[in-house]
Amino acid sequence: MIDKSPIRKLFILCTVMWILGKSLIFATPYNRTAGNIGIIPDIAGFLSIGLGIYMLVRKLRRKRAATQSSGFATALREWTPVAERGDSDAQLNLGVMDRDGDGVGQDYQTAVTWFRLAAEQGYADAQSNLGVMYQNGQGVIQDNVYAHMWLNISRSNGSQNGGKLIEKVETRMTPSQIEKAQDLARACVAKNYKGC
Repeated sequence: MIDKSPIRKLFILCTVMWILGKSLIFATPYNRTAGNIGIIPDIAGFLSIGLGIYMLVRKLRRKRAATQSSGFATALREWTPVAERGDSDAQLNLGVMDRDGDGVGQDYQTAVTWFRLAAEQGYADAQSNLGVMYQNGQGVIQDNVYAHMWLNISRSNGSQNGGKLIEKVETRMTPSQIEKAQDLARACVAKNYKGC
């Protein structure tokens, strides 16, 4: 298949100008009145090389994007049944894919569902991600109290990210909201993270 893009056409034109220009200059005796006409094929040659490199880089980028896309499709196909069987790592990974729109259409509600399933198993990174979803109102109604609760739980389970993010949420909360979030976190831990 022939690439009919404008860049490709310009590349071909410059290459032809360079080849023909060099051929004509070497075949023609030197003429003082012509001056520096020999520079035109050189410019065409440089343009041809530059455009060729540009097209190669563009092709490699497309190929990498296609590879990543097929990688996401493979991941989705392999992780979904594992996640449905309760594997928290697969649930977290599917949640991230849905949140970011990697290999699937971006779907915050589905991401929250996967994060919640993994969070209920005590997975600190999923708890942190769930807290961020509440903080940003993505897939759930924005709620700093629940964001704080999940970030606090994730921090207590070893998530460094939860510890950093909780400070940001606290700047938008009243002391009574922070106290309520801490009470909810204690109750959630007592219920083994189920139904929080």
